[in-house]
Amino acid sequence: MKTESGDQIAVVANQIIQSRHKLDPRQQKVIAWAIGQIARDDTDFMSHTLSVAEFAKLTGAENSGQIYRQMETVTTSLLRTILEVREREGDRIRTKFQWLSRCEYHDGEGTVEIKFHELLKPYLLELRTRFTQLRLDRFFKFRSSYTIRFFERIEMQRGLGRESWQTTLSDLRDWLGIEPAAYAFFGLFRAKILEVAQRELDLKSDWSFSFVTIKTGRKITGIEFTLRPARSPKSDPARDRWKKASPEIRTKILAAAKCRSRWEGLDDQAILADSAFWNYLGDLVVEVEEGQKALAL
Repeated sequence: MKTESGDQIAVVANQIIQSRHKLDPRQQKVIAWAIGQIARDDTDFMSHTLSVAEFAKLTGAENSGQIYRQMETVTTSLLRTILEVREREGDRIRTKFQWLSRCEYHDGEGTVEIKFHELLKPYLLELRTRFTQLRLDRFFKFRSSYTIRFFERIEMQRGLGRESWQTTLSDLRDWLGIEPAAYAFFGLFRAKILEVAQRELDLKSDWSFSFVTIKTGRKITGIEFTLRPARSPKSDPARDRWKKASPEIRTKILAAAKCRSRWEGLDDQAILADSAFWNYLGDLVVEVEEGQKALAL
Protein backbone atom coordinates (compact mmCIF):
# COMPACT_ATOMS: atom_id res chain seq x y z
CA MET A 1 0.00 0.00 0.00
CA LYS A 2 1.17 3.52 -0.74
CA THR A 3 0.76 6.47 1.60
CA GLU A 4 -0.33 9.92 0.42
CA SER A 5 3.33 10.92 0.30
CA GLY A 6 4.06 8.00 -2.03
CA ASP A 7 5.91 5.80 0.48
CA GLN A 8 5.34 2.06 0.04
CA ILE A 9 4.30 0.45 3.33
CA ALA A 10 3.27 -2.97 4.58
CA VAL A 11 0.42 -2.99 7.10
CA VAL A 12 0.33 -6.04 9.37
CA ALA A 13 -1.53 -7.04 12.51
CA ASN A 14 0.58 -6.97 15.65
CA GLN A 15 -0.01 -10.70 16.07
CA ILE A 16 2.12 -11.31 12.97
CA ILE A 17 4.98 -9.23 14.35
CA GLN A 18 4.80 -11.18 17.60
CA SER A 19 4.42 -14.53 15.82
CA ARG A 20 7.11 -17.18 15.86
CA HIS A 21 8.70 -18.06 12.54
CA LYS A 22 12.08 -18.58 10.93
CA LEU A 23 12.51 -16.81 7.61
CA ASP A 24 15.75 -15.83 5.94
CA PRO A 25 16.14 -12.23 4.67
CA ARG A 26 15.11 -13.15 1.12
CA GLN A 27 11.90 -14.78 2.34
CA GLN A 28 11.19 -11.85 4.68
CA LYS A 29 11.57 -9.34 1.85
CA VAL A 30 9.34 -11.30 -0.55
CA ILE A 31 6.62 -11.49 2.12
CA ALA A 32 6.95 -7.77 2.93
CA TRP A 33 6.84 -6.91 -0.79
CA ALA A 34 3.64 -8.95 -1.24
CA ILE A 35 2.00 -7.36 1.82
CA GLY A 36 2.90 -3.98 0.38
CA GLN A 37 0.84 -4.84 -2.73
CA ILE A 38 -2.36 -5.16 -0.67
CA ALA A 39 -4.67 -2.15 -1.04
CA ARG A 40 -6.38 -0.55 1.93
CA ASP A 41 -9.86 -1.54 0.69
CA ASP A 42 -9.05 -5.13 -0.37
CA THR A 43 -11.50 -7.62 1.17
CA ASP A 44 -9.93 -10.76 -0.28
CA PHE A 45 -6.47 -11.92 -1.23
CA MET A 46 -5.39 -11.38 -4.82
CA SER A 47 -2.47 -13.05 -6.58
CA HIS A 48 0.62 -10.86 -6.78
CA THR A 49 3.06 -11.19 -9.69
CA LEU A 50 6.74 -11.13 -8.71
CA SER A 51 9.21 -10.69 -11.56
CA VAL A 52 12.86 -11.66 -11.79
CA ALA A 53 13.79 -7.97 -11.88
CA GLU A 54 11.75 -7.20 -8.74
CA PHE A 55 13.20 -10.23 -6.93
CA ALA A 56 16.75 -9.19 -7.82
CA LYS A 57 16.06 -5.65 -6.60
CA LEU A 58 14.60 -6.91 -3.30
CA THR A 59 17.24 -9.47 -2.47
CA GLY A 60 20.38 -8.26 -4.23
CA ALA A 61 20.48 -11.45 -6.30
CA GLU A 62 23.12 -11.51 -9.01
CA ASN A 63 22.24 -10.89 -12.64
CA SER A 64 22.55 -14.42 -13.98
CA GLY A 65 20.49 -17.31 -15.27
CA GLN A 66 20.15 -18.50 -11.69
CA ILE A 67 17.87 -15.69 -10.50
CA TYR A 68 14.64 -17.32 -11.65
CA ARG A 69 15.70 -20.56 -9.97
CA GLN A 70 16.50 -18.65 -6.76
CA MET A 71 13.11 -16.93 -6.92
CA GLU A 72 11.37 -20.27 -7.32
CA THR A 73 13.33 -21.76 -4.43
CA VAL A 74 12.41 -18.88 -2.11
CA THR A 75 8.71 -18.77 -3.02
CA THR A 76 8.35 -22.56 -2.93
CA SER A 77 9.89 -22.62 0.54
CA LEU A 78 7.20 -20.17 1.69
CA LEU A 79 4.58 -22.81 0.83
CA ARG A 80 6.14 -25.00 3.50
CA THR A 81 7.39 -22.47 6.07
CA ILE A 82 5.21 -22.26 9.17
CA LEU A 83 4.37 -19.28 11.34
CA GLU A 84 2.82 -19.69 14.77
CA VAL A 85 0.31 -17.09 15.93
CA ARG A 86 -1.30 -16.38 19.29
CA GLU A 87 -4.38 -14.17 19.11
CA ARG A 88 -3.31 -12.38 22.31
CA GLU A 89 -0.16 -12.38 24.43
CA GLY A 90 -0.35 -15.14 27.00
CA ASP A 91 -2.99 -17.15 25.10
CA ARG A 92 -2.74 -20.90 25.53
CA ILE A 93 -3.99 -21.47 21.98
CA ARG A 94 -1.45 -21.34 19.15
CA THR A 95 -2.38 -21.55 15.46
CA LYS A 96 0.15 -22.73 12.87
CA PHE A 97 -0.15 -22.31 9.10
CA GLN A 98 1.88 -21.49 5.99
CA TRP A 99 2.54 -18.04 4.58
CA LEU A 100 1.42 -18.87 1.05
CA SER A 101 -1.34 -21.07 -0.33
CA ARG A 102 -0.31 -21.04 -3.99
CA CYS A 103 2.58 -20.26 -6.33
CA GLU A 104 2.14 -20.26 -10.09
CA TYR A 105 5.36 -20.22 -12.10
CA HIS A 106 5.41 -18.72 -15.60
CA ASP A 107 8.32 -20.39 -17.37
CA GLY A 108 9.79 -18.25 -20.11
CA GLU A 109 8.33 -15.07 -18.63
CA GLY A 110 10.46 -14.94 -15.50
CA THR A 111 7.51 -14.33 -13.16
CA VAL A 112 5.70 -16.10 -10.35
CA GLU A 113 2.22 -15.41 -9.01
CA ILE A 114 1.92 -15.85 -5.24
CA LYS A 115 -1.12 -15.83 -3.00
CA PHE A 116 -1.33 -15.62 0.79
CA HIS A 117 -2.83 -18.40 2.87
CA GLU A 118 -6.50 -17.79 3.68
CA LEU A 119 -5.84 -17.95 7.44
CA LEU A 120 -3.82 -14.73 7.13
CA LYS A 121 -6.90 -12.68 6.20
CA PRO A 122 -7.64 -11.41 9.74
CA TYR A 123 -4.02 -10.27 10.04
CA LEU A 124 -3.54 -8.51 6.69
CA LEU A 125 -6.94 -7.31 5.42
CA GLU A 126 -9.22 -4.47 6.58
CA LEU A 127 -7.18 -3.81 9.72
CA ARG A 128 -8.67 -1.20 12.05
CA THR A 129 -6.84 -1.74 15.34
CA ARG A 130 -3.70 -3.43 16.67
CA PHE A 131 -1.69 -3.06 13.49
CA THR A 132 1.76 -1.76 12.52
CA GLN A 133 2.91 0.09 9.42
CA LEU A 134 6.33 -0.82 8.08
CA ARG A 135 8.12 1.48 5.65
CA LEU A 136 9.49 -0.80 2.97
CA ASP A 137 12.28 1.54 1.85
CA ARG A 138 13.82 0.93 5.28
CA PHE A 139 12.84 -2.73 5.48
CA PHE A 140 14.58 -3.69 2.24
CA LYS A 141 17.92 -2.20 3.36
CA PHE A 142 18.49 -4.73 6.14
CA ARG A 143 20.70 -7.75 5.56
CA SER A 144 20.16 -9.66 8.82
CA SER A 145 16.91 -11.52 9.44
CA TYR A 146 17.29 -10.63 13.14
CA THR A 147 17.55 -6.92 12.33
CA ILE A 148 14.32 -7.18 10.36
CA ARG A 149 12.52 -8.80 13.27
CA PHE A 150 13.72 -6.12 15.70
CA PHE A 151 12.78 -3.40 13.21
CA GLU A 152 9.25 -4.83 13.10
CA ARG A 153 9.03 -5.01 16.89
CA ILE A 154 10.35 -1.47 17.35
CA GLU A 155 7.77 -0.10 14.90
CA MET A 156 5.04 -1.98 16.76
CA GLN A 157 6.18 -0.60 20.12
CA ARG A 158 6.27 2.92 18.70
CA GLY A 159 2.76 2.53 17.35
CA LEU A 160 1.57 1.41 20.77
CA GLY A 161 3.37 4.31 22.48
CA ARG A 162 5.49 1.93 24.54
CA GLU A 163 9.17 2.67 25.07
CA SER A 164 10.25 -0.70 26.42
CA TRP A 165 9.39 -4.38 26.62
CA GLN A 166 10.62 -7.39 28.56
CA THR A 167 10.94 -10.98 27.45
CA THR A 168 12.42 -14.17 28.78
CA LEU A 169 15.53 -15.38 26.99
CA SER A 170 13.67 -18.55 26.02
CA ASP A 171 10.76 -16.65 24.46
CA LEU A 172 13.17 -14.31 22.65
CA ARG A 173 15.00 -17.25 21.10
CA ASP A 174 11.69 -18.81 20.03
CA TRP A 175 10.49 -15.52 18.51
CA LEU A 176 13.71 -15.20 16.52
CA GLY A 177 13.52 -18.82 15.36
CA ILE A 178 16.86 -19.78 16.91
CA GLU A 179 17.45 -23.50 17.37
CA PRO A 180 18.04 -24.66 20.98
CA ALA A 181 21.67 -25.63 20.36
CA ALA A 182 22.60 -22.42 18.50
CA TYR A 183 24.32 -19.58 20.36
CA ALA A 184 23.98 -21.46 23.62
CA PHE A 185 26.34 -19.11 25.48
CA PHE A 186 24.84 -15.68 26.11
CA GLY A 187 28.06 -13.90 25.15
CA LEU A 188 27.81 -15.42 21.68
CA PHE A 189 24.08 -14.67 21.49
CA ARG A 190 24.77 -11.06 22.43
CA ALA A 191 27.56 -10.66 19.84
CA LYS A 192 25.96 -12.52 16.92
CA ILE A 193 22.30 -11.57 17.38
CA LEU A 194 21.65 -8.56 19.61
CA GLU A 195 24.67 -6.42 18.76
CA VAL A 196 24.49 -7.19 15.02
CA ALA A 197 20.84 -6.08 14.93
CA GLN A 198 21.61 -3.04 17.07
CA ARG A 199 24.46 -1.88 14.83
CA GLU A 200 22.52 -2.36 11.62
CA LEU A 201 19.54 -0.45 12.99
CA ASP A 202 21.85 2.35 14.10
CA LEU A 203 23.31 2.49 10.60
CA LYS A 204 20.15 2.17 8.48
CA SER A 205 17.11 3.17 10.56
CA ASP A 206 15.80 6.08 12.62
CA TRP A 207 15.29 3.95 15.72
CA SER A 208 17.30 1.27 17.48
CA PHE A 209 17.33 -0.25 20.97
CA SER A 210 19.34 -0.57 24.15
CA PHE A 211 19.04 -3.60 26.41
CA VAL A 212 19.85 -4.85 29.89
CA THR A 213 19.87 -8.42 31.08
CA ILE A 214 17.57 -9.80 33.75
CA LYS A 215 19.02 -12.43 36.07
CA THR A 216 17.51 -15.12 38.24
CA GLY A 217 20.24 -15.74 40.77
CA ARG A 218 23.43 -15.65 38.71
CA LYS A 219 21.81 -16.90 35.50
CA ILE A 220 20.62 -14.59 32.71
CA THR A 221 16.98 -15.48 32.12
CA GLY A 222 15.53 -12.42 30.39
CA ILE A 223 16.17 -9.12 28.66
CA GLU A 224 14.58 -5.68 28.88
CA PHE A 225 14.70 -3.66 25.65
CA THR A 226 14.33 0.11 25.49
CA LEU A 227 13.70 2.08 22.30
CA ARG A 228 16.10 4.92 21.49
CA PRO A 229 16.91 7.07 18.45
CA ALA A 230 19.52 5.51 16.19
CA ARG A 231 23.07 6.64 16.84
CA SER A 232 25.54 7.25 14.04
CA PRO A 233 28.23 4.57 14.34
CA LYS A 234 31.69 5.84 15.19
CA SER A 235 32.84 4.28 11.94
CA ASP A 236 31.34 2.49 8.96
CA PRO A 237 33.34 -0.76 8.50
CA ALA A 238 32.33 -1.04 4.84
CA ARG A 239 33.53 2.46 3.95
CA ASP A 240 36.69 2.03 6.03
CA ARG A 241 37.46 -1.16 4.12
CA TRP A 242 36.87 0.64 0.83
CA LYS A 243 39.27 3.44 1.80
CA LYS A 244 42.02 0.94 2.63
CA ALA A 245 41.58 -1.09 -0.56
CA SER A 246 44.09 -0.68 -3.38
CA PRO A 247 42.97 0.94 -6.67
CA GLU A 248 43.17 -2.50 -8.32
CA ILE A 249 40.82 -4.04 -5.75
CA ARG A 250 38.41 -1.10 -6.00
CA THR A 251 38.24 -1.56 -9.78
CA LYS A 252 37.48 -5.27 -9.37
CA ILE A 253 34.79 -4.57 -6.76
CA LEU A 254 33.06 -2.07 -9.05
CA ALA A 255 33.31 -4.55 -11.94
CA ALA A 256 31.65 -7.19 -9.75
CA ALA A 257 28.91 -4.71 -8.82
CA LYS A 258 28.18 -4.04 -12.50
CA CYS A 259 27.42 -7.74 -12.95
CA ARG A 260 24.42 -7.34 -10.64
CA SER A 261 21.10 -6.23 -12.06
CA ARG A 262 20.81 -3.21 -9.75
CA TRP A 263 23.99 -1.57 -11.12
CA GLU A 264 24.10 -2.99 -14.63
CA GLY A 265 24.93 -0.23 -17.10
CA LEU A 266 25.79 2.36 -14.43
CA ASP A 267 29.09 4.18 -14.22
CA ASP A 268 31.35 4.09 -11.15
CA GLN A 269 30.09 7.36 -9.66
CA ALA A 270 26.44 6.32 -9.91
CA ILE A 271 27.21 3.04 -8.16
CA LEU A 272 29.13 4.75 -5.35
CA ALA A 273 26.24 7.20 -4.86
CA ASP A 274 23.81 4.33 -4.27
CA SER A 275 23.50 3.53 -0.54
CA ALA A 276 22.72 -0.11 -1.41
CA PHE A 277 26.28 -0.48 -2.74
CA TRP A 278 27.66 0.05 0.78
CA ASN A 279 25.16 -2.44 2.21
CA TYR A 280 26.42 -5.14 -0.16
CA LEU A 281 30.08 -4.14 -0.20
CA GLY A 282 31.04 -6.98 2.14
CA ASP A 283 29.58 -9.55 -0.27
CA LEU A 284 31.34 -7.94 -3.23
CA VAL A 285 34.69 -7.96 -1.40
CA VAL A 286 34.30 -11.67 -0.62
CA GLU A 287 33.43 -12.33 -4.28
CA VAL A 288 36.57 -10.52 -5.47
CA GLU A 289 38.78 -12.19 -2.87
CA GLU A 290 37.51 -15.66 -3.79
CA GLY A 291 38.16 -14.88 -7.45
CA GLN A 292 41.76 -13.94 -6.67
CA LYS A 293 42.28 -17.16 -4.67
CA ALA A 294 40.95 -19.20 -7.59
CA LEU A 295 43.43 -17.51 -9.96
CA ALA A 296 46.29 -18.26 -7.56
CA LEU A 297 45.58 -22.00 -7.59
